[in-house]
Amino acid sequence: MKKFELPVYVSMGGRTEMKLTEDKKEHYRIAGQWSVGYEVRDGKVFSVYNNEYSPMPWLNNVELIPITEKEWREGNEGYV
Repeated sequence: MKKFELPVYVSMGGRTEMKLTEDKKEHYRIAGQWSVGYEVRDGKVFSVYNNEYSPMPWLNNVELIPITEKEWREGNEGYV
């Protein structure tokens, strides 16, 4: 059985490109300066967003789809 590896670069719902932080606690969106935690379920990664100061429930429980570094750079053009 293949060992699960947390993806470094992900797309949130196919439209927002993010990168895993060095401490591997969250995925960060450079073009916007915000982040989401994550949860792994059945080999898939989902966002966990629980910020009482800036509630945005639509950021919670969205699949984080693995992408390439090139796709991440293109999605954050002007910020990386």
